[in-house]
Amino acid sequence: TRVVGWYHSHPHITVLPSHVDLRTQLQYQGMDPSFVGLIFAVFNADPRSGHNQYELFAFRAAADERRRQECRVELQVEVVPPS
Repeated sequence: TRVVGWYHSHPHITVLPSHVDLRTQLQYQGMDPSFVGLIFAVFNADPRSGHNQYELFAFRAAADERRRQECRVELQVEVVPPS
């Protein structure tokens, strides 16, 4: 068995990773550079339609030495429904 990443949710806020998420991701990548982070936002209501919007954000982190902080590297995600 191999762990390839981690996930968590951001209820009611943006799906973009926080500075804590980026720091956590960078620590995981120290153990395995191919490690992936996923963030789900599942309770974001669209004010126009009243329906919930479901978002998924996949990322890795990179150290920005110039700015002395972590930055996100967005990964493309394809959701394939079960057949």
